[in-house]
Amino acid sequence: MGTNSTNPYTTVSTSGYNASPPADDGSEVSANAVKWSSIKTKLADVLNTYASAIQTNLSSAFSSVLSLAADVRNVISGQVALESSELTISAGGAITPTRSHHTVDTASDDATDNLDEMAVSGTSEGGLVLLRPEHTDRIIVCRHNEGGTTNPLINASADAFSMISTEHYICYQRVGTQWIEVFRSELFPAAGQAAVETGTSIIRAVTPGVQQFHESAAKAWLIFDGTVVDGVTDLAGVNAEYNVSSVIDQAPGEYVINWDTDFSSANYAVAAMGKNATGAGDTRIVMFDDDVAPTASALRLAVDNHASARNDSELVGIVAYGDQ
Repeated sequence: MGTNSTNPYTTVSTSGYNASPPADDGSEVSANAVKWSSIKTKLADVLNTYASAIQTNLSSAFSSVLSLAADVRNVISGQVALESSELTISAGGAITPTRSHHTVDTASDDATDNLDEMAVSGTSEGGLVLLRPEHTDRIIVCRHNEGGTTNPLINASADAFSMISTEHYICYQRVGTQWIEVFRSELFPAAGQAAVETGTSIIRAVTPGVQQFHESAAKAWLIFDGTVVDGVTDLAGVNAEYNVSSVIDQAPGEYVINWDTDFSSANYAVAAMGKNATGAGDTRIVMFDDDVAPTASALRLAVDNHASARNDSELVGIVAYGDQ
């Protein structure tokens, strides 16, 4: 049984009641006379205050109680919690819900099992049932309108929905003898940066905004004409790029490349190739500059000709891999 919310009614206690009245020997004397002025403050006023307080607290308490009357609008400011209980799929592919929230396990702890129907006994017309797997390593397949069933599941997609993780869920509403899908979780919820970097999840989808965070993805690439690049911090001479903010000519055959989004450290890999000027007849070798080590935010490249002399190249292409 779930934990109940705080009782909205506040108990009232009496105050000022005289539990020890004066002695009365039964004689008809003035000392034993019952006078309104003497009992009003000790009895009537006490009861009046007590009854008024009960009325006030009852009104306050019932204003916090959900109304079950038809067409009444209930506004809830707090949280409604649906405590779950576990159900195991029977040999016939069925469960019998008794609550609005259940976790579901496979028969005999099998790796996968089909859920084809839910009994309507013990449920109400229009009632909602939220289902999710009990175990993350056992797949629950909610099959659509499976033939031969008395209380079938009717999925919005008109096909089976596989819950392959405890993060998955599906909600049905009872309509007559059927269970109609109301909503479901995404089959593959979006992965964040941490999940993409870890690269182990098989139940999350990689969206365009985070795919570059996987270790196998290029974090930057660039094609530029070294004979056009100048000493200004801009993209002059750049034919195409990704995650590059500027290319700066430092000297013949030497260039500084600034990253738009920095790497997390200077430990990243770079592959590069160069092309000699048209008709020049010699090769170009692209390498890290011997004098300036890479940093997380920038890389200095050197381009040599076949004689190991610095020389501008009309086409330089690089790609960088690492953690950001």
